[in-house]
Amino acid sequence: MSIENETDYEIGQDNIKTKIGPFGLDIHNPVFLISGLSIFAFVIGTLIAPEAATELFKSMRNWVTVNFDWFF
Repeated sequence: MSIENETDYEIGQDNIKTKIGPFGLDIHNPVFLISGLSIFAFVIGTLIAPEAATELFKSMRNWVTVNFDWFF
C-alpha cells in the first residue's frame, strides 16, 4: 500500500547556492549555522583557555576509549 502526500516542496529549495571561484556551494542554512557556530565556539574556547582545554580533551579521550574501545 502506497501513501503519497502531494506537496510543492522540493528537497534543497531553501539552500543557499553560490559559487566561489571554481567551487560551487550548496549550503543548508540551519545545518551550516549550527555547525559553524559550534566550531567557532570550540576554537575560541580552546584559544582562550588552553590548559583547561587540554584537560578536557584528555578526559574526553579517556571516556571515549573506555566506552567505545569495542568500536575501534
